[in-house]
Amino acid sequence: MELHQLEYFVAVAEEGGFTAGARRAGVVQSAASTAVRRLEAEFGLDLFTRAGRRVELTEPGRTLLADAREIIAATRFAREHLQQRGEGLTGTVTIGTLLATGSLDLAAALRTFHAQHPAVYVRLRHRPGHSETHLAAVAEGAVDLAVVLVPGRVPDGVRIDPVAAITPALVASPHHDLAGRAEVRLADLAGKTFIDFPAGWGNRDATDALFRTAGVHRTVSIEATDIASTLELVAGGLGLAFVPESAAGHHGGVVRIRLAAAPPTVPLGIASTSRRRLSPATDALRRALLVTA
Repeated sequence: MELHQLEYFVAVAEEGGFTAGARRAGVVQSAASTAVRRLEAEFGLDLFTRAGRRVELTEPGRTLLADAREIIAATRFAREHLQQRGEGLTGTVTIGTLLATGSLDLAAALRTFHAQHPAVYVRLRHRPGHSETHLAAVAEGAVDLAVVLVPGRVPDGVRIDPVAAITPALVASPHHDLAGRAEVRLADLAGKTFIDFPAGWGNRDATDALFRTAGVHRTVSIEATDIASTLELVAGGLGLAFVPESAAGHHGGVVRIRLAAAPPTVPLGIASTSRRRLSPATDALRRALLVTA
């Protein structure tokens, strides 16, 4: 068993296919397929079940994936630690992030980090949905860092450093009957049509909790999976929406609705593993994000 075989195996497993896995690993598909076949021959076990172009891990495959991530992480730490002494900081850091990062200027942090450490390659993984997906990826070693909504309970094996917050803003079409009001109460929103993210997503959960606490019934008629689409729908007069304050002014077709009681901010944090030492490049990026915040 060789290290590159494990790296190709992990890439195929995380990407869900040999073509995507090979592309991520920077090799031709036949190289990734051969590496996996040799691992299967060595163990005498099937690591994947094949269904067309998609593959799924078998039970032995899931076991190997966890161990392979640990081996690769340990090797990577040793390599980056030694290279840091001679060539300066090098390596690759994968960071997961939500669609909105609130008061954390992620672009500015990455720009500063790249200027200081130009030999470090950063892979940014935007993934819509709830933070649990990112937290699981951090715990499993699939990503090195993640920008997440701070949960009520931090999962085992994960550390979260609070860095910022998302401030919700209520937006509407300029032609909406509430657009001209100086101030609006939550009770005034009963019976109004809303556009929101799917149920279970972090921002949606926070908004649902806000109305539930106030005892106000809210109707979500349209669900969207990104902020840009939400703003377009609002501009089209299809409903009200709560979006991050940082995005509220980026669309000329919507206006802010001032609420009598401002909705609570949603805290954001940087998630990292607590089970092992961070690689030098990962730790440097984590510190850069904290400093920027």
